[in-house]
Amino acid sequence: MTDQQVTSTLSGTNHGQVVQASTIHGPIYFSPQKPKLVPRQLPLYGEFANRVDDLARIADLAQRRGGRARVVNLFADRGMGTTALAITWLLDRQDEFADGQLYLDLNATAATDALGMALRALGIPPEQVPQEAAERVLLYRSVTAGKRLAVLAEAGLSGTQVLPLVPASPEALTLVTSRRPLPELIATGGRRIEIPALTRRGVDQMLAAYLGHDYANGDPAVADLVTAYTGGRPGSIMPLIISASVGDGSLPKLLNRLGTPHHDGASITETAMTYTLEALNTVHATFTRPQCYLYRALGVTAPDAEFDKTLLLSLLSGLLTAEFAGELLDNFVRDKLVLETGEDTYRLDPTVHEHAYRQAKTEPVSASLRWSQVQWFVETARKAAASVMPRRSALEWHPPAGATGFSLPARLDDRDTALDWLDARRAALLPVLEMAMQAGHFREVTRIEHAWAVAVIQLGDHGLGAQLSELAVQAARKCHDPAAEISALHRQARSEAYLGNADTARALAEQADHWAKAHCDDRAAAKAHRTFGILAALVGDHEHAAYRFALAATGYDRLHRHRSRAIALMATGEQLLKLPGRENEAEAALKTAQTLFTRDTEPDAHNLACTRLRLGELELARGNVATARALADLADTGLAARAAERAKLQDLRDRCERRDADNE
Repeated sequence: MTDQQVTSTLSGTNHGQVVQASTIHGPIYFSPQKPKLVPRQLPLYGEFANRVDDLARIADLAQRRGGRARVVNLFADRGMGTTALAITWLLDRQDEFADGQLYLDLNATAATDALGMALRALGIPPEQVPQEAAERVLLYRSVTAGKRLAVLAEAGLSGTQVLPLVPASPEALTLVTSRRPLPELIATGGRRIEIPALTRRGVDQMLAAYLGHDYANGDPAVADLVTAYTGGRPGSIMPLIISASVGDGSLPKLLNRLGTPHHDGASITETAMTYTLEALNTVHATFTRPQCYLYRALGVTAPDAEFDKTLLLSLLSGLLTAEFAGELLDNFVRDKLVLETGEDTYRLDPTVHEHAYRQAKTEPVSASLRWSQVQWFVETARKAAASVMPRRSALEWHPPAGATGFSLPARLDDRDTALDWLDARRAALLPVLEMAMQAGHFREVTRIEHAWAVAVIQLGDHGLGAQLSELAVQAARKCHDPAAEISALHRQARSEAYLGNADTARALAEQADHWAKAHCDDRAAAKAHRTFGILAALVGDHEHAAYRFALAATGYDRLHRHRSRAIALMATGEQLLKLPGRENEAEAALKTAQTLFTRDTEPDAHNLACTRLRLGELELARGNVATARALADLADTGLAARAAERAKLQDLRDRCERRDADNE
C-alpha cells in the first residue's frame, strides 16, 4: 500500500447503483433490491349499508389534534356493522395513510401476538421480534414513530388490551371496534362513536345488496315494513334475507305472512321464524349427502355461541376429509347459512341453528356427533389449561376408544391466546356440559370443569365457576368419583365466597371438610383449610385467614406437594401483610413461596408473578419504591395479558408513581 492519495469523484446524472472504491479486485455483483412492502391488510366488504352520517362523524373525530395520538372507538351491539363501517372509511383514505393500514382481530389474537404480527408487517424480521411483551411495545413505538399509519383493532375487550397497539405518531390513526365504550381509551384522549341502527335508507341498501334492487317488486313500503319489524338492526334483518333468498325469493310475500309489525326494534316474530324454517326445508332438500353431514354437525354445536372450524373437522373426521369439509363450510358461508366471525371461527343465525338441530335430532348419527363434541371439549379444555397454567395438576384422564386424534385449534399452544380461547367459548360451555350430563358422559364433565377452572382463576369469572363446579359435583357423584367431587366442592365453595354468598360457601366447605375427616384424607383436609382461609379473608378476618392458610401449607408440606404449599404460603403472606407488625412473617412466607415456585425446571409463571406482586406491596410499605417497581416489572412478564391480577399490578405501579411524585 503506498501513500499515494486516491480520489474518486462522482458527477453528472446517474441512474441505478454506483460503487465508489479505491481499488477493486475481481467482478462486482449487484443484488436486486426488494421493493418495500406497504401493508394493506383490510378485508374488502362487498355489501355495505348506507351510513353517510356515520362516515362523516368518523372523519370529524379523526382529524389531527396537534401532537396527540388519534384514537376513535366505534361501539355497538353485535351485528350493527361497526367493522364494515370502519373498513369502508379507511379504504377510501389509503393515500392519507401512505405507510400502511393494519388489521388486528383481537377476538382471535392476544394483544402480545397482535404486536408481533404488526411488527412483522411493518418490516421487522421475525427473528428480531422480541419475545417479551414489554419489549415488543417499546419496539412498536419506535417503528411507528412519525408514520402515516392506520390501525383497525377489531372487537377490543378492554382499553388496556388496545393501548399497546396505538402507534407513536400524531400522523397515525387507530380505529377500535367494541361492544361497549372503552373508558381507558377515553381517559387517554380517545374519541368514541356509538353506531346506531340503520335508517330506512340503510335498510333499503342492505336488502338491495343481498336480494337485488327489485327485492320489493315495485312496492316502496317493503323497506318501511322491514325497518319496523327489525328496528333497523342488521342482525334482525338477516333472517328475513335468508327466508327470501332460500325460499321463493319474494320478500313481500314473507311480510304479508308476518302481519302487523312490532315497533320495538325486537327480533322478528315467531311467524317469520316459521317461514324461514319452511324455506330452509326447501334448501335442505337440495343438499348432497356430504352437505347433510356438515349441516347435522352444525346442528349439534352450542346455540348462539361461536364454534371452531377444528370442531367441525373433528366431528366429520370419519365421514369427510378435512379439505372437503372445509370447502363445504366455505360454501355455506358464501350462501349466508354460516356467519364467519374470525379466523376459523363461526356462528350460526339462531333460525338456521334451530333448523340444523332439528335435522340432526332425527338422525341416529346425532348421538355420535354429540359424543364426539364432548370428547373434543375435553381435549381442547385440557390443552388450553396446560398452556395457561402448565404447573397446575390435571385430573387423570384416559380417553375412550375413538376419542383421540382430534383436530385442535393452534391458538391453544400459547398462554395468552389459549386464555382468550377459553374466554370466547364460555357461551358454548354450559350447553355442552348440560348435553354431556343428559347423555351420561359424567366423567367428561368433571374433566372439562377442572380444566376450565384456570379461566375462572385468571379471569375472575366466579359466576361461571360456581355453575360449572355445581355441575361437576353432580357428575362426580353419578360416576362415583369422590376425589373429583371433593375437588369440585372446594371450587364451588370458593366461587360462592367470591360472589358474596358466605352462607352457601361455608355449607359447601363444611361438606368437603366432613368428608376429609371421615376418610382421614390429608390432602382433602389441606384443601379444606385453604377454602376456610379464603372465606375468612373475604369477610376481613385476616388473622384467622392467615392461620388457616398456614395450616394448609403445613399439610401440603407433609404430602410433598410443593406447588400447593407455595400457593398456601403466598396466601398466608398476603394476609399477614394486612396485620400490623407482621411484615417480617409475611416476608418469610412470601420468599419461601417464591423459592418453591422457581425450584422446578419450568417455573409456575402465574403464581410466581402473584407472589412478586405481594413482595412489591411489602417493599412499597417499607418505602423501597425502586425495589417495588422492579418486582412489578418482573410480575408483568409472568401474568397473562388478561389475568385479573393485572388490576393489582397496575395499582401497585400507580402507587409507586404517586410515592415518587410525593418525594419530589
